[in-house]
This record gives sequence, structure tokens and C-alpha cells, in this order.
Amino acid sequence: FLRRSARANLAYPLKVRKVKRAARLQAVEEGAKNFGLIPILNDPVKLLFEDDRVRLQFARASLRQGAVLLIDDPLRDAPRERSALFEELVVPLKRPDGIMVYATDNREEALTFDRVVVLRYGAAEQIATPAELRENPATLYVDRMFNRHRNRRPTDTILNKTLARFLF
Repeated sequence: FLRRSARANLAYPLKVRKVKRAARLQAVEEGAKNFGLIPILNDPVKLLFEDDRVRLQFARASLRQGAVLLIDDPLRDAPRERSALFEELVVPLKRPDGIMVYATDNREEALTFDRVVVLRYGAAEQIATPAELRENPATLYVDRMFNRHRNRRPTDTILNKTLARFLF
């Protein structure tokens, strides 16, 4: 809601879920504090800088207590200092008791997670830990993506490509 304040944007999902007012205000204050939004809580969202809007999105996501959290490339429009912003915002959202699905086209961001699914044209090329992706790539595509500096001959193959799609 661009015309409403950052505080109202944080509180709205909790209000829809019928969280009591006192608990809602406490959760908004805690989320704002965790993501550095306290100074701008009363500002309308349309006046916020892009990185503050991204912080607001992450604060809203942190207030949800769902079993699965889906985030689709939130740093796509963020400033060039993606890695610093990523470390500051995404890493605190990781919860041991929940599942986070984070879609990105940035290789460095993907490698910070416990498991990575490499997709190519909508099909999973490999599902593995970051170390497994580097050490044992299932396909040449995965190898090129995560081992850019490895010396390869053009005839090198990792696995039969027709079988690689079914190795999970």
C-alpha cells in the first residue's frame, strides 16, 4: 500500500489474520527493529528509497510464521551492493523449523543455502548441497555454472544428459 505508512504495511497482514492489537503492535515494533525500519515507520511507502522498500518486504515476511516462506528474487531491483544487503536481510529469515524457497538468478546468493535446486528450462538439473554442486555436478550445465574456472576439454561430459534429469 503505497499511500499508507510503513507501520500500517507491516501491521496489515497481522490484522487480516486477526492478531490482537497489542500483539500486533509488539510484532511490528520488533520486525521494524530487526530490519532497521524504526526511523521510517511513519513515512508513506511511496516516499521510501528502494532499499528501504526491500527492507519493508523482508520485515513483513519475517512477521509471518508459516511453514514455508517463498521469496522470488527480492533483490532484483535493489542497489548494486546486493551481497551486503543479502547478508543483512535474507540470512536472518532462515529458520531451522521452517522451509524457505528462495528463487534467484544470482549464483553467490544461491550458494549460501543448505540445498540448491538448479533449474534449466523448468526442469531440475540437480538438487544438492553447494559443495556437491561444485565437486560432483550432475550435468555439464551445472558444472559450467558453478565451476567457471575449471579447465575442460570440449569433449568432456559429466553424465549422460538424458539420465541427469532423473538423478535426485
